[in-house]
Amino acid sequence: MTEQAIIRFTTRKPVIESVLRVMDTQGRIVKEMKCNPSNTQELTFRFNREGISAGIYFYSLESEGRTLATGRFTAE
Repeated sequence: MTEQAIIRFTTRKPVIESVLRVMDTQGRIVKEMKCNPSNTQELTFRFNREGISAGIYFYSLESEGRTLATGRFTAE
């Protein structure tokens, strides 16, 4: 059984293309997801936890060379 999560972001300005990077506590990228170009302020990512061990992870949402959001989460 695969665990999934829907991750949604709302940005101040419309975003053409974006990337969500998930890193482990050592800063290594463990997942990288691209959001299809949509020119919208609502971004949705379908995060599949397959291959991700339980632990603390950090994320970074980037678009056009800018970081739009960062944070952390715990995978159980």
